[in-house]
Amino acid sequence: MKRAIALPIVSLFALGTLSMAPAVADEAPAPSDPCAKEQAQYDKAGAKYAELQAAFQEHKTKKNQKVKKAQAQRVKAAQARLDDCRADAAAA
Repeated sequence: MKRAIALPIVSLFALGTLSMAPAVADEAPAPSDPCAKEQAQYDKAGAKYAELQAAFQEHKTKKNQKVKKAQAQRVKAAQARLDDCRADAAAA
């Protein structure tokens, strides 16, 4: 009985996947800013750092200080990547 139910389900799944049109990568619009990815990473890291500053202001522990320092380094690295990207875009 289980096979009788499983066969139509598998058949429907197989036919459904074959009838779908494949996605084309060329349809995605190109970003207008060549450094959009780097800017998004920098914005995300900066927002997280500000959030950590506010959250850890009340409880200054050694662990929190390490987390805050690590996030500050991530922000610094993201800023460096963004600056490099902008310099490359300006040179081109």
